[in-house]
Amino acid sequence: MKYLVFAADCGAPNLRDEAVEEGDCLWQELSPALRDDILDWNLRYAPIVLMDTQSRLLNLGLIQELDQQGLELAARIAAELSPAKAKYYSEGLLRFLLP
Repeated sequence: MKYLVFAADCGAPNLRDEAVEEGDCLWQELSPALRDDILDWNLRYAPIVLMDTQSRLLNLGLIQELDQQGLELAARIAAELSPAKAKYYSEGLLRFLLP
């Protein structure tokens, strides 16, 4: 069983094995369609990563929308890399979210 962590970032999205301190990203193991969906989502999320607290509060609706998509992407990642579980970290709320 793989235990993965998935999150948006300013550059490339973060997808890693929780047990590995630093290591290869798992992108090559995902289907091209899922990679494309993740990259499109990350492009929309990236500006939020740099926001201050006040700006995040003003964009809470967008953050919630993107986090819902992030949770759905995490579920797809876990399904494609099965057996795996993927935790989703909200960069907008700065905490892990449960599905």
